[in-house]
Amino acid sequence: MVTLVQQLKSAFRIQSVTTVNKGVQITWKDGHESFYHNLWLRDNCHSPTCFQPDTLSLN
Repeated sequence: MVTLVQQLKSAFRIQSVTTVNKGVQITWKDGHESFYHNLWLRDNCHSPTCFQPDTLSLN
């Protein structure tokens, strides 16, 4: 028997990632597609290169 958690895990697997004009296009295993604009990606990045945790601001 497949549990709900197992169904969700398989639905959120990435099938492909493509860089497009102003962002990234992701195709999920279940066929849905998502677009993430470069500005959104930059504003939501919390890597040490992009984000200052002590001031909670972007570099």
